[in-house]
Amino acid sequence: KLCVDTSATRIEGQEKTIKEQGKTINNLQTGLGNLESQWLLRDIQIDAYEVVTLFRFYYGNKVIREKAPYLKEWSRFAKE
Repeated sequence: KLCVDTSATRIEGQEKTIKEQGKTINNLQTGLGNLESQWLLRDIQIDAYEVVTLFRFYYGNKVIREKAPYLKEWSRFAKE
């Protein structure tokens, strides 16, 4: 009977350990998911910033060429 009690206690201890490890794994997975979401959001923000910057440059370039054709080389000066 002592052997059966010890086995039952050991099994209960293992079940508790497995549940705790499962919670830890779930927490880690949630944390990784949040980090991935933050990275994706950051990448989207960077892409959006680049699009806005390019739009501003090309729109500005178009306006300058239409309104002040004598400044057609302005972008070359802006790069220097």
